[in-house]
Amino acid sequence: MEFGLTQDKWNKLKSLLSCGSKDSSILVSTRDKHVATIMGTCQAHHLGLLSDDDCWSLFKLRAFGAYKEEERPELVAIGKQIVKKCGGSPLAALALGGVMQSRSTEKEWLEVSEKDKEIKKQQLIYLWMSNGFISSRPNLEVEEVGNMVWNELYQKSLFQDVRSDDYSGNNYFKMHDLVHDLAQSISEQGCICLEKQNLNESSRNPHHIGFYDIGENQFKKRALEKAESLRTWYQQNTGQFRFIPTNHSLRVLCTYARKISSFGSLTCLKYLELYHINIKSLLVSICNLRRLEILKLINLSRLRRLPKPLSRIQNLRHLVIEGCDSLSGHSLAELHHLNLGGKLSIKGLQNVESISEAEDAKLKDKQDLGELFLSWYSRSKTKKSIVGAEEVLEALEPHSTVKLLKISYYEGLHWPTWMQNNSATKNLVSLQLGKCQNCQHLPPIGKLP
Repeated sequence: MEFGLTQDKWNKLKSLLSCGSKDSSILVSTRDKHVATIMGTCQAHHLGLLSDDDCWSLFKLRAFGAYKEEERPELVAIGKQIVKKCGGSPLAALALGGVMQSRSTEKEWLEVSEKDKEIKKQQLIYLWMSNGFISSRPNLEVEEVGNMVWNELYQKSLFQDVRSDDYSGNNYFKMHDLVHDLAQSISEQGCICLEKQNLNESSRNPHHIGFYDIGENQFKKRALEKAESLRTWYQQNTGQFRFIPTNHSLRVLCTYARKISSFGSLTCLKYLELYHINIKSLLVSICNLRRLEILKLINLSRLRRLPKPLSRIQNLRHLVIEGCDSLSGHSLAELHHLNLGGKLSIKGLQNVESISEAEDAKLKDKQDLGELFLSWYSRSKTKKSIVGAEEVLEALEPHSTVKLLKISYYEGLHWPTWMQNNSATKNLVSLQLGKCQNCQHLPPIGKLP
């Protein structure tokens, strides 16, 4: 059932079951409330969760067997920590106990106990997009399809522990250990996740390589060249590399490379993330990546400018810039046609040359913006603003969906009307005002719900 259970589908299936004897019945168990509503002919009975003690009883029955003398004290302590991950689910307790039955060392038990990392939902959807796992549909953008697929996987309990950031709207989640282990076993021929391991010439030909805490000396370049069908190179640590893969097949590149000579050969690249690289400007060859959809520039502290032909990347859908504090801007009017979401930081507002320039930014139309940071900071204490700060701030009225607003070094005496009447601030969760030394009063923050 590709698009989930519907009432019509259930009615058709139920009609085939009507041949049963008079007193027969059907008992359905599900974790999906939607399924229970469709299938239920009587009120659903909600089962409670098991206590940790009951989960432990089920777990140790599988992990140690029926003979208590096989229980080893050092494994019991770790096992009780693992049981807490079951969340009161008997199925999880039995399944995890079965997994541990084949693991005999303390190190192997600790590996399961400590496997507990958060995944950013948007990042996962980016990787799906870049590898062609999802595509747009009639009346649905590819990001919306990704969100729909993610929700379906969550409803089927492949994901859990969802957490939402109130400011940015970013969602984070975890995978159950069992699901993680299953995914690894299915994808072991195409995926390599390296942690303190070597990639050598005897390694299989992978599609995806992700690594953490790996030094450059633990890679052999010939082994990388051997990976002819490489799709993903995802470097998660900050150890610098002198090289990056140049495979024509590469779709995803996330790197902290020491030196990048050219992007020319990466003709299929759709996702590029550069971070902590000591460069003042990006290579112009990045503009030849015609298929690039996602460009992320993270903590490039010396980066001063973006290449002018960047507009040649016609398929670019997401531009993420974080921690690039030396980056020089141009006219605010360049924000006019951008469908911005997430966070936006605008610094150096003393350089705005006209009110129309600020108005042309059209911040009021950008309803996907969750965080906005505005600053008039200038390293030169004698430099005066070209246009009055009050007029500029009035023109930069954001959409009312903004949840976090931060204003620094504001030079005006009075706050704009959109802060006085709360027209754009009614949904704020956090308001930060710093170094606004000319203001003699606060905006009416007491009216913010």
